[in-house]
Amino acid sequence: MHDIYIYQSNIDKHIQNLGGYWRSISALARLQEEIGELAELILEKNSKIDELKEEIADIYIISTCLANQYKNNLEKVYNKIDIPTKTKELQELSSDHSVTDLFFYIQIQAGKIARIINHYDGDKIKKPTEKDRNLGLEVAFLHKYLFLLANNFKFNLFHSIDRVLKNLLKEIKTAFP
Repeated sequence: MHDIYIYQSNIDKHIQNLGGYWRSISALARLQEEIGELAELILEKNSKIDELKEEIADIYIISTCLANQYKNNLEKVYNKIDIPTKTKELQELSSDHSVTDLFFYIQIQAGKIARIINHYDGDKIKKPTEKDRNLGLEVAFLHKYLFLLANNFKFNLFHSIDRVLKNLLKEIKTAFP
């Protein structure tokens, strides 16, 4: 079994245990909120790496939730566009892009995801000249840029995702004993 499939399934199980998914428009707002927080941290001179790790993991989790809500198999999409599906290979991805460029690519992908969700669940009508977009594809590209950014900061994104999911469960257990 491929690692991305395991992470996608694991995120789904956690969200189901927490009560289920948000409405997609709400998830999109949360995604943008996390990207804004990431921007603030990138711009801060004395950002703590742990805060960066958490924000990047949050973006990964929320975008995976959107893919899950619309039944996108990320393993298949990753394979289709030649993104590795094994955690070890994803941790070895590298690029010559700067942190700023990677952040802009993340924001561009979030905009593409927003357009798709707005067509699905919002009030945006697709223009006749507008090309069809695939949510799973746009999420996969967003993930690629998240891995590149994490690798640029020299941390294992999967460890951060695991930590965020574990903390979510702790928060819920504390709030609802």
